[in-house]
Amino acid sequence: MAKEVLIYCEKESNRLHYVLDFIFKSKGIQYALTQDQVLFAQSNLPRINYSNQKLAANITFTPSALLFEIGFTQKMDVLYAANKAQWFLNNVRDDFAFIFYQLSRYEEYTAPHKDAFGRFDSKAASLVQNKQIEKPWCDILVQSIWHKLGLDYSVVLSKYAEIPTFDIDIAWAYLNRKYWRTALSMLKELTHPKALKKRLRILNKQSKDPYDSYALMQKVLTQYQGYVFFLLGDYAPKDKNIHWKNKALSKLVNTINTTAKTGIHPSFASFLNQEKVAIEINRLKKISKAEVIHSRQHFLRLNLPKSYQILIALGIKHDFSMGYADQVGFRAGTAFVYPFFDLTSNKVTPLQIHPFCYMDGTLKEYLKLEEETAMQVISKLKKEVKAVGGNFTGIWHNHSIGNQMEWENWQKVFLHAFPT
Repeated sequence: MAKEVLIYCEKESNRLHYVLDFIFKSKGIQYALTQDQVLFAQSNLPRINYSNQKLAANITFTPSALLFEIGFTQKMDVLYAANKAQWFLNNVRDDFAFIFYQLSRYEEYTAPHKDAFGRFDSKAASLVQNKQIEKPWCDILVQSIWHKLGLDYSVVLSKYAEIPTFDIDIAWAYLNRKYWRTALSMLKELTHPKALKKRLRILNKQSKDPYDSYALMQKVLTQYQGYVFFLLGDYAPKDKNIHWKNKALSKLVNTINTTAKTGIHPSFASFLNQEKVAIEINRLKKISKAEVIHSRQHFLRLNLPKSYQILIALGIKHDFSMGYADQVGFRAGTAFVYPFFDLTSNKVTPLQIHPFCYMDGTLKEYLKLEEETAMQVISKLKKEVKAVGGNFTGIWHNHSIGNQMEWENWQKVFLHAFPT
């Protein structure tokens, strides 16, 4: 099997190399660029003609301007031709440009649409508008390119992985809280004797805390390579975890560290505030006595490029926020890890993006799905990821996998995604 691909193009750019690295180099195939038509014609390598010239090649794409621009001035018209299973940018079919457009999240720089939490509104996304968000289209196009070039994609398929990830927003529902928080809650429950009795039983260790699902979490993390993110922000309306100095929380962090990689869950209040994110990262460093290089935004509050620029400045090397809160599917069109390309500098950065394709709260709270339907959605997404050899990554919480309270009967959904 060929281990190298030859590409004819009339000029090069950082963007073109970024796309080709994603398509080929990251998956074990080298590539070379040439502007020599004679060399290109005589080569026995699989060939791609990325130009307006009429050259014999395995694949020819007419270049759009996108990969040779600097900045993000264009408002692109992105359309899917269902009868051909092809994508068009401003009426030009250029799979390289389409892949760049999705991976770089170009539309998030140019679209002013934000939701109530300052996040890019998924309804403005081209994949959502074309009703194609539930397919990893960048990966599908890459696979098609490999097949047309006669490359063996089975090597990529063999690396398919299932990766559970967890956010610990609130480590315990009743235990290990500040005395004033417990006292206020008990005062509110004086008129609700059953609720007060339940709290007292848990505080007296006669019943298990409903958010304590850590035995199951550890079991799954032992079987699968996963990640756990801890919220360590100051107490606020949307940041209500146990105080970061609590000894039980420190013990939990270090226990989970034995079976999984842990990371920071930058608080809601730290959104676009580098100083606050730095404080929270340093708290996790102090607890774990280790470097912190993994991150996922609380509430998935991601604003490009600022959020990623902050993480890079603070030494984060891997982010897991690439997905939507209100949609399942593939925000960047891929199920593979890939580097962040900063359109403001027109350069590849060292930050590796780990996309996810669904979240527990998306299924239950946004889409209002029943358990059986949620399992069907998960199965469909898993099938899509497996077909391209990517990473099947989902977001869960300690409170959603314990079969307690409003999440009763959802443990089976979790185990359907990650069977033990």
